[in-house]
Amino acid sequence: MLEESKKNLLQLTESLIEKSDSKKSRTLILDFFERCVKRIVEFSEDCTECENFVYETDKIVRKIENSPDEIQKPLLEQHKLNLRKIINHLQREHKLVREGQFFELYMPTGLALGLPFGLLMGNLALGLSFGLIIGTALGAAQDTNAKKKGQLI
Repeated sequence: MLEESKKNLLQLTESLIEKSDSKKSRTLILDFFERCVKRIVEFSEDCTECENFVYETDKIVRKIENSPDEIQKPLLEQHKLNLRKIINHLQREHKLVREGQFFELYMPTGLALGLPFGLLMGNLALGLSFGLIIGTALGAAQDTNAKKKGQLI
């Protein structure tokens, strides 16, 4: 039963991507959704929560597939809520990260640390620039490291 659901979910997701126009694709976040689906399918053998996500996501994708061109708001909200739950689970239980997550974290941190450094030096622009460069470099390095380790969603 699980194998059939996994296979159907992957096929439905690919079909949905092929049939969707760019607006629908952006609304449903299909490129990211596809990566999340592949990850829950990958982990579903060992993780009961991922297995439940396979079944639940399969139902939602079937509803989206059968809906007319315009997706109704309740169905869209159900899809986005399910996606958020999947992302939270993958991050919390399987220690995966979103692409660019560390960059988004370290860049403002670098700016915040560069501000006092710039004030101490008497050159605020230099301190902020230094903090931005350091934060960006650290974030990009962490993102690259996560990608090499296969920890991206």
